[in-house]
Amino acid sequence: VVKVPATVKSVVKVPATEFPSEVCDGENYDPSLENDYRTVFTPEGPILSTLPVQSAETVLEEKNNSEVPTDNEDGNVDFCLLCKESGDMLCCDKCPRAFHDTCLKVDRSRLPDRWECPRCEEDCSEQPEDLITDEGNTFFDSIVRAYRSLENGENIDGEVSFFEKIHILCIIKGILKRLIEYDFGYIFKDPVSTKEVPDYRKVVKKPMDLGTISSNLSKGAYTKRLPLRKSKECTPIDTIVLEVLKDIELVWHNCLLYNREGTSYYRMAKVMREKYYVMRRLNFDKELSPYISQQLGMFVDECKQSREENAKHKIKKSWIPFSKNEFKVSAIQRGVKKAVAVLDPRTNMVVKQYTSMQSAAQAAMLILNLGFSCEINPFSSGVLKANLHKSANDPSILIFGYRWLFMEDLRKGRFKVSEKRTTMIRKLCTASNAVMQDFETIEEAHEDWLEVKKYRVSLPPAVDGESLEFFKEKFLDGNEEIDGFSWHQITGAEVENESTSAVKMEVPEEDNKPVKCKIDDVKQSPSGTQDQEVFRAQKNTGTSNAIEDSSA
Repeated sequence: VVKVPATVKSVVKVPATEFPSEVCDGENYDPSLENDYRTVFTPEGPILSTLPVQSAETVLEEKNNSEVPTDNEDGNVDFCLLCKESGDMLCCDKCPRAFHDTCLKVDRSRLPDRWECPRCEEDCSEQPEDLITDEGNTFFDSIVRAYRSLENGENIDGEVSFFEKIHILCIIKGILKRLIEYDFGYIFKDPVSTKEVPDYRKVVKKPMDLGTISSNLSKGAYTKRLPLRKSKECTPIDTIVLEVLKDIELVWHNCLLYNREGTSYYRMAKVMREKYYVMRRLNFDKELSPYISQQLGMFVDECKQSREENAKHKIKKSWIPFSKNEFKVSAIQRGVKKAVAVLDPRTNMVVKQYTSMQSAAQAAMLILNLGFSCEINPFSSGVLKANLHKSANDPSILIFGYRWLFMEDLRKGRFKVSEKRTTMIRKLCTASNAVMQDFETIEEAHEDWLEVKKYRVSLPPAVDGESLEFFKEKFLDGNEEIDGFSWHQITGAEVENESTSAVKMEVPEEDNKPVKCKIDDVKQSPSGTQDQEVFRAQKNTGTSNAIEDSSA
């Protein structure tokens, strides 16, 4: 039995976005139902709220709209493909290319509303330069040296000779060189830098790039993928060919998986993939064995299915609120566990959910380790668990400014609420009127205002003060804003009135039971986001990063 400490103090309320997500194998284990984060919970029953929720999807969209270069907002690059200069661009509606109408020698006024550039037709049709002839022969000696050890296992009756298969690898090497030199080949030449795109490995499990494939092909690195026992279905050199072709498919798959459909990087991958297919059909497709063709087709289908599942998962989890932090858990068995909710005592709305008391306790300790103060001192996971059983009947028990209750008690109205109604400060996004954060005191709101103000490069004359009185005069009682944010005084009663709709909800049944978990480790997400879709790195990385950032 844990003895609850008597030392209780008033602390600054932790921002809701600091509550960490519970993650296993890249999947958010949040046990919430779709409307949980849009519901005001009362002892009389749940009521659907009209206030917007700052979900991970919303934050991702805002990040894409505010932080990404403008060349990715409309799906086209911001330079002319012909002269490489910027300016007033004529953008293709199918691919990410852009041109000056003078460079392309077309009259913009005579073009249709939906215009496809001349290069799009070239992408999907055979061109003279797509045929690899003498260029492929230049790699013959180096490829033979790399795979000479496999020659004895290749000369089987009825099979293509060893040297003919080596010729296919030489053609592939030549195609890789052409692809790197093609319009957007530089994007796929080097490994994606995990320093520039910190969350890349959360989405992409096996990074791959054209430069790494070409290098590994020349060095004979693909022999390491040969099975220990000789296959009866294919020869060793067939396996090498198949693994190389699968890696090339992986380059396009990773880009399509990580980036939003319609972005320039997504469209670049489709352009490059189409050109690769044309070159493959023209040069060696007919020479592939039935086994290679079958296995490669299956791999392509698996990649496509993976992208579709990823898209479904994003839609399924779209209501989960954005979190800056996360901790990992391992699913060891399924069973009935009591989900824990973190409830804002002012709005009576849930800001985070966890699958069990154990996970909730670990989340609380992570928040404490991040430097936030707790009302109960000393605080431990045992203290949280002890208070969980009392919190439903005692609204005064707060941890990090919130009530921690069992979700089942909230849904069934088995809890008490405080009748106290006080004034608080609400931070709004002036463009969408979305609620960004609530503050219990003017001092807390003033601190937040200073943080926003600190990152402004230049400020108008009306926003050059820093004092609390200045903040109150210009922002709380005036109409000033910074970077699209405004701060307003609002009473607890007003929050309740604007949060609720006229129709009560029926208590939802928990049809998908939470997962029983054990804690593996805790970490803070380096990017501050989860399942984000930013884009493939623009800058080429040096060769020294190839081993670090690529799994090949």
